[in-house]
Amino acid sequence: MAPPIRLVSAAMWKVMKQRDVMHYGTLEEFVTSCCETVPGLLTSRHQAKLALGLRSRVCLLERQASNRRAVLLNPGADRKYQS
Repeated sequence: MAPPIRLVSAAMWKVMKQRDVMHYGTLEEFVTSCCETVPGLLTSRHQAKLALGLRSRVCLLERQASNRRAVLLNPGADRKYQS
């Protein structure tokens, strides 16, 4: 049987390859824990840029979902601003 770290790494790789934004928070936690366990794995700058990029993608997805919900709840609202 494969070691747990190998299984988790494979799952996180799949998240990255499929661009599964819903799991980017988990990916960020995984990268952070790996960097804490293995010092020097990433520079602090690279780790910060990666975390910021993952968080921004999650925020963007949440914003788009919020806009879609607003249009669904009030379908005529978007026509007001298209003049």
